[in-house]
Amino acid sequence: QVKFWANSYATPKITSTATVSLNTWTHIAVVRSGSTTTLYINGTSSGTPYSSSATFNAGAGYIGAYPGLGSYYHSGYMSNARLVNGTAIVPPSGGPTSPLTAVTNTKFLTCQSSTLIDNANNNVVITAATDTIKPLTVSPFTPTASSPTNYSTSTFGGSIYFDGTGDYLNIVSNTTFGFGTSDFTI
Repeated sequence: QVKFWANSYATPKITSTATVSLNTWTHIAVVRSGSTTTLYINGTSSGTPYSSSATFNAGAGYIGAYPGLGSYYHSGYMSNARLVNGTAIVPPSGGPTSPLTAVTNTKFLTCQSSTLIDNANNNVVITAATDTIKPLTVSPFTPTASSPTNYSTSTFGGSIYFDGTGDYLNIVSNTTFGFGTSDFTI
């Protein structure tokens, strides 16, 4: 199951009704529109939406880890992590079919290149918790190179692999992550 926490580590605000299959690319999105936050799995709403006019603010963050209640680490590949503040983007049915782009209001976009960079051009600093985290050619999308022999991680990247034993990306504190009461998409 997928869980969404907000403003409290004690209880998840949304728990998906759908489960995520192992060894299968799955698109997960959290979308706030007005005062309603909805969890989407492969473009379909899952779980009971969370209604609140609460302010969502974060100074720093983690990708691949949940530091709140013990040690929860993601095990597997992650691609196209994007944060949009000010726009609620409901994903298409089935999820996206091409790499995510820096649309209007994109504040952060990573896990899709040959290096750990913020493709939203906000220069958000990303550091790897361990030296085993590196871009790989594994991607949920068809390679953009003209042939497999032209495809290399140094040029294209595609995803980041987390082994589940302490790997995560640390996003250094940045005002970019102060959502306030705006619509947002993660």
